[in-house]
Amino acid sequence: MTLLLLVLMGFHLQGEIVHEWAGILFTLLIILHLYLNRHRLWSLSPKLPSTMQVVNRTINAATWVVILIATISGMMLSRHILLDLPFHNPAGWVRKVHMTSVH
Repeated sequence: MTLLLLVLMGFHLQGEIVHEWAGILFTLLIILHLYLNRHRLWSLSPKLPSTMQVVNRTINAATWVVILIATISGMMLSRHILLDLPFHNPAGWVRKVHMTSVH
């Protein structure tokens, strides 16, 4: 996943098609990672104070939302692989949303 992240960050070096394939593979690996670690996502140590549990769950939920936004906006921006999706939209605001969510 780290190598794919580096490839994704080098968007201008590899080009759009490599970026899109790497993004799809990275998204699939994130889904696999979350599935394999699903027991850890919401199960927290009972020794943690309730405030810390709320903070931990809030951070987990916010991270999940940002990843979801990055994935959907990336699919909307696709110019090569996912071009035929019904919600394809290469508008400038979608690019801004994508760039904000990935950074």
